[in-house]
Parts: sequence; structure tokens; C-alpha cells
Amino acid sequence: MEKRNTLPFSRALPPSPSIKVYSDNNDLTLHDLFLLDYAVSNPEQLNEPKELKVLRAQMKSYQLATDHLLQEKLCPILPALHFEALKKGA
Repeated sequence: MEKRNTLPFSRALPPSPSIKVYSDNNDLTLHDLFLLDYAVSNPEQLNEPKELKVLRAQMKSYQLATDHLLQEKLCPILPALHFEALKKGA
């Protein structure tokens, strides 16, 4: 009989729960996607439009809120635009 290098069930590590971030699945317009791509790929500038400044501020606040909820082991549900921003690494 061959010995296995596995722990018995009494000493096995419990499975780590996976916590996910969800989207509200609203439709995104082409304008929203363009604005998101521009905000992610270009550094912040002084003379950028107000709409872009607002989007950058929202992305930062949603990132902080998502990090906090994940730390508390809660599953955040984000607006689709900010969910896409998190997927892109903004």
C-alpha cells in the first residue's frame, strides 16, 4: 500500500472563502467607455474637463470603498462603469 502525503481531515486546512466583486450590469455607452479608457491610460492633468476629474475622483472613492468591504468580507456591488475600472486596474 502506498503512503500519501495528505493530511487527515481533522488537521486539514479549511478552504479559504473567495469574496467577489459584482457589477450591477447596467449598459455602458461608448462615451463612458472612451472616458474610462482615457482616464486609465493617461495621467491626470491640470486642464482636463470636469467630467474626467469627477470620474477620476469617483474611481478613487469606489476603490477605497471596495477595499474596505472586501476587508470586512462583504461582497460589494458596483456600478458597471466603476466595475470596469477595477477590472482595468484603475
